[in-house]
Amino acid sequence: MKKTGYNANGFNNFTVPRYSSTYFAIPNSDFHNFEEGRSCKKFECGQIWALYSEVDKFPKLYGWIRKVKLQPFTVLLTWLEPCPQQEQEKRWLEQDIPISCGKFKIRNWKTKYHGNDVFSHLVNTGHIDSNWQIEILP
Repeated sequence: MKKTGYNANGFNNFTVPRYSSTYFAIPNSDFHNFEEGRSCKKFECGQIWALYSEVDKFPKLYGWIRKVKLQPFTVLLTWLEPCPQQEQEKRWLEQDIPISCGKFKIRNWKTKYHGNDVFSHLVNTGHIDSNWQIEILP
């Protein structure tokens, strides 16, 4: 009978290689607490915040904070919509590709949130111009 290299279960006979475990001690390591940056006390009227997309949970949306109530925590915001300046940006919008920087305009779409879990981070921006547009840079 010819030897095929398979055992009675039909799998190849092999040995598991042994690896040595190496542990490194990192003294006084500091980790950034991302939750601290979005605590309820950090929200103020007039701020622009990035919000997580419901599709893939990445921060792709922007909202302008209109009102904040701490007890119970509630945020009323108005959504920002991209204002494409270049032809490429217009094509991105047509293809539903998110635009994360450039000019945005304040829309009339309002939303109320009763928690801070949808908010990613505070966005540093310039002032709102006379056309209710704002520039967001990376």
